Amino acid sequence: MVQYLYKNVKNEKIQNVDAFKRGCWIYVTKPSIEELTSISNDLNLDFDILKDVLDNYEVPRLENDEGTKYIFTRYVVNKNLKLETEPILIVFSNEFVLTVSYSEATSLKKLKSKNINTTQKTKLLIEILSTINDEIKHEVNSLSKEIKNLSSKIETISNAEISKFVEHERALNDIIATLVPTNIIFRRLIDSKSIQLYEDDLEIIEDLTISTNQLIEICKSDMKYLVNIREAFSTILSNNLNKTMKMLTSLTVILTTPTIISSFFGMNVNVPLNQNPSAFLMIIAFTTIILAILIYLFNKNKLM
Repeated sequence: MVQYLYKNVKNEKIQNVDAFKRGCWIYVTKPSIEELTSISNDLNLDFDILKDVLDNYEVPRLENDEGTKYIFTRYVVNKNLKLETEPILIVFSNEFVLTVSYSEATSLKKLKSKNINTTQKTKLLIEILSTINDEIKHEVNSLSKEIKNLSSKIETISNAEISKFVEHERALNDIIATLVPTNIIFRRLIDSKSIQLYEDDLEIIEDLTISTNQLIEICKSDMKYLVNIREAFSTILSNNLNKTMKMLTSLTVILTTPTIISSFFGMNVNVPLNQNPSAFLMIIAFTTIILAILIYLFNKNKLM
């Protein structure tokens, strides 16, 4: 789907226009090869670079082709309660700003409602990058809270919650793999002279760089936290298993003792107390004493 969005200082809100207009924001979602070919021909863009956005494993990068900037980054998307990142391409030209996303990004959808001036292309570019960064920050903070909530009941963690930990670790890895190269893009935008950045613009991008670094550290911290939780849970599980094995071994020894005694006196031969009418009670008493001694010894040595 291709939309042409336009707003200048005279317009009250952003408008959908029927065709390309200088200073517009070309908003492309879920593009087909035919649509990308048409956009490439109409706007004189490099088709080979454009179609890279269809690769779900495309990494963030910045390319410059005859004055046109191709900025690849990634945005977060929640699919079936699983956090993932998808590629987005931002094309910055003297005449327009073009965004091409693998699916409709929530962050860009929110930005459309802000009624930003599309004719102020540099500010629009910075707003797009800021909105994507804010969305990632929101998801990372939510992820951190969920990890802490799950870890508060570590001794009663279920298999489903263990699966969540694995999923969270995958999501954090994915986000880090997005943020690190994105931060390099921010540094290149600051150092580059090809895009005119005013003092306020530079401050915003500097803030984005700082924010991205903080998010990277939060993600790394959360991943270490997950590893510690997993190791702690493994230790608790191993300790509980050892206790259970000790208890079962002790019970086996205790229950085997009366079985051995009864088997001796149950043999079809002459045995002690064979003619004694009180033999049964004496054997029961003897067995009870032996069991009491064994239980005492096992408890004393913490084997039960």
